Amino acid sequence: LEHPAFTHLSNGGDGDNLTNTKTPKPLPHPEAILIPCDLGNIEDVNRNEVLKNAMLNADALVHFSAVNPYPNATWSESARSMDHTFNIFMLAVECNVKRVILAS
Repeated sequence: LEHPAFTHLSNGGDGDNLTNTKTPKPLPHPEAILIPCDLGNIEDVNRNEVLKNAMLNADALVHFSAVNPYPNATWSESARSMDHTFNIFMLAVECNVKRVILAS
């Protein structure tokens, strides 16, 4: 699934007819560390070590994880998203991250 911010309606120059077009995804900040992983598996030792190394000495953590970020998410998907949030917050506490921004 792609976030709706990367899709927008535009007028193709013919007045009232709107079409879906893609907006290019913004590039991450050059100092940002992006770590795609499955946050739902707390037992994944390799994932935990990679995340811990990334979070050591971090000023903040911005959390965007969601299994299904759309309003039609099932209870099961929502519960898994809450597990992701809990797991990453626990790692942030363990790594003494002072600020966590929840954006999901």
